[in-house]
Amino acid sequence: MKRILSLAIISLLIVACGIDNTMYNAQNYFKAAQARALNVNGRPTPQAVDEYTKCIRKCGIILSQGKPSRRADNALFLMGRALYYKGNSAFQAKDAFEGVIRGYPDSKHIPEANIYLAKVLREINQVAASEALLERFVRDPKYYKYHPRALLVLADYEIKDKDYHRAQYWLQKIIADYRKTPEFKEAFFLFGKNYYMQGDFERSLAEFQTFQKTRGIAKEMKLEASYYIALCQYELGDYDSALKISRSLIRNEIRPDKLSQAKVLNSRILLGKGNIKAGLEGLEDVTKSYPRTEQAAAAYYYWGEYLYFQEGDIDKATPHLNRVRSEYNKSLFAETGATIASALTQMKAPAQLDSRSNLQGFLDYYYLKAEYFINPLAMPDSALAAYQIVIDEYDALIAEQDSLNLMLQEIATLIDSLSALPEVLLQDMRTEEEQEEIEEIEAIEEIEDEGKAEADSLRQEPDIDEYEDDAELAEETEAAEESEAVETEEIKSDDPLELRRQAIAQKEQITQRLAPFETTLMRFQDEILPFCYFSIYSLYHEKDKDGEEAESILAIMQEGFPRNIYTRAALSIKNGKVPQLIDPDLEAAEEAFDLALGYYPEAPDSLVQSMESFTESPYPELKLRAFYRLGWYYSFEAPDTTRAQEYLQEVLNTSDSGVYGITVRRFYDGAKYLLRDSGLPDSTAVEAELAAADSTLSLDTEALGDTLIQSMDDAVDAEADTLLQFNNIDESEPPDSLLHTVETNSETEAEAPDSISLPEAEVESPPPDIIKPKEHEEPSPE
Repeated sequence: MKRILSLAIISLLIVACGIDNTMYNAQNYFKAAQARALNVNGRPTPQAVDEYTKCIRKCGIILSQGKPSRRADNALFLMGRALYYKGNSAFQAKDAFEGVIRGYPDSKHIPEANIYLAKVLREINQVAASEALLERFVRDPKYYKYHPRALLVLADYEIKDKDYHRAQYWLQKIIADYRKTPEFKEAFFLFGKNYYMQGDFERSLAEFQTFQKTRGIAKEMKLEASYYIALCQYELGDYDSALKISRSLIRNEIRPDKLSQAKVLNSRILLGKGNIKAGLEGLEDVTKSYPRTEQAAAAYYYWGEYLYFQEGDIDKATPHLNRVRSEYNKSLFAETGATIASALTQMKAPAQLDSRSNLQGFLDYYYLKAEYFINPLAMPDSALAAYQIVIDEYDALIAEQDSLNLMLQEIATLIDSLSALPEVLLQDMRTEEEQEEIEEIEAIEEIEDEGKAEADSLRQEPDIDEYEDDAELAEETEAAEESEAVETEEIKSDDPLELRRQAIAQKEQITQRLAPFETTLMRFQDEILPFCYFSIYSLYHEKDKDGEEAESILAIMQEGFPRNIYTRAALSIKNGKVPQLIDPDLEAAEEAFDLALGYYPEAPDSLVQSMESFTESPYPELKLRAFYRLGWYYSFEAPDTTRAQEYLQEVLNTSDSGVYGITVRRFYDGAKYLLRDSGLPDSTAVEAELAAADSTLSLDTEALGDTLIQSMDDAVDAEADTLLQFNNIDESEPPDSLLHTVETNSETEAEAPDSISLPEAEVESPPPDIIKPKEHEEPSPE
């Protein structure tokens, strides 16, 4: 018995030793992987990944023993860490850490498991759950010892999310409350980095310089602090100091990811100092020495940025910026580089850019260029210059128009002076051929004017010389037309006739060139100039709300375009309101239209007169509404089919008639009334009654309802595809059945079985101003 018991104890000891040895090996694999430097992309090297994998297998052996043991939580926690640092097993790591928390509530690894779980949740895009877990953790006094570690993770995430004020809060809490913890130094480092990320380079520089002087800082952290010191000095323009530190970093840094980062910074500093050749060579060396890495992508970005922003070479800059994403698609500059490259491609000026021949193309180019200068290039001054070019184009057009008008006056004077020469003198100065040509032309004109029969004989026996002369004239005319299309030539000739001919041709040419100027200049005044000044004002206002530059632009707008929509929008911005591009004249016209609708039913004649005036409105919407209101009036309120058809047809002829056109088609198809082909009086038939009654014709409601119902039945028989039903009509407002909206909801259709609907027709919702009115409102097409 004792022998059996001894054997059992020995077996257990052997198994225990085996488990301890497995755990020992797993821990050694993990430590070896942790000791290896990350690659240039900040990821574990293949050797480190292999060691993490061996660690995970050893932990799996321990966990596969079946019965839980005191070493199981150690193995599960170590497995979770190995999976996390391996870099491609986030979900398995999440399961491991959750297993520790739930399966071993008394484990010493619970606090760290919570922190690691928060990191993993962040990696799998469960950001809210990650922050909630950490904030809950730092409020639990049971884990007070681990609070600084959790706060540090929180602060780092806030910096990545660009919530710098919240990050500063967590960092200050660590610095103030946990000065004797290892996390204090890391918090101190992040405190300086947080200032740098906010663009406060002076305070960031001061924090990092103080950090470097702190005792007990590891060499690696001091090197990273040196990098940020050089970076802040570069941003502040202290290139000499920055270059000295960057060279020191290149000599002392051995970590591949940090060394390549230092080389990129060194090249940027050289470019800043004006050592262009060395700077560009340094960036090129990074792209070749560290291909397909984050720093190679950064080198391509800064290379392309220099080529455009410093040298203005779009053709060379664009390929480098496009290379950023393909070099490393997770680069911080990948999206920015692609956006700038796209902007530069669009900003290349077309071959022919002339406001005279293609005004819209000219405007599109400079407007788009200004937008790209604002975003993503962040060059507002260049955007201002682009808008100013458009404004200057107006002045150039005015000067050109004045010059052409002056030339036109001079030519007209010349033509008048030549026309005043005596006919005898002109005849003496003509050649024999010219005189014969003129006599022939005069003879033909005389024959045509008097209608003599000799004209036919002259046409039947044409002179060969005449054909030759006509050919010469045709060639001269064609040559003149070609010359007119090119440019205005100087008039030179000793022959008064030739001089006069040249002057007349040049006058026609100048007149043609002047033709589009009036429309173009009017568009500049009404639209282009106000828009450009508004855009300039917006940029100045964003820079300095009450600055002199913004105020001077606003003064120009108020003086030159007081009632323009862009001037009103600029005033709204100045007053802190949201700008609305509403034409004040349109707004006033809409108010007058609404006022006119109130004339009915008390003053129908005033309603008709007002609506007639709106049929000539320059605003298509009001014009359409006026035709619709008059068509409705003469269809139902003062029935007159002849007059109604005129207005209803105008509604149907409008390409974008919307719900107005749909409603009209319910009772008028463009040729006849669908609901009633007879029964309503015509203007020619009731003219005598109207004169005698001297009042507006009114309908008997019951009679009209019966007529419409009967006509509806006839229409259903004649057109099987049309389903129209409606009830009696109240004379005080349009028939409800005609105003009823085409509904798709089955419950609405059940409640209104008599509503008029078009089969399978989808009707857009009516604008707010055409909802079914009261008596004094416009009749709604719905």
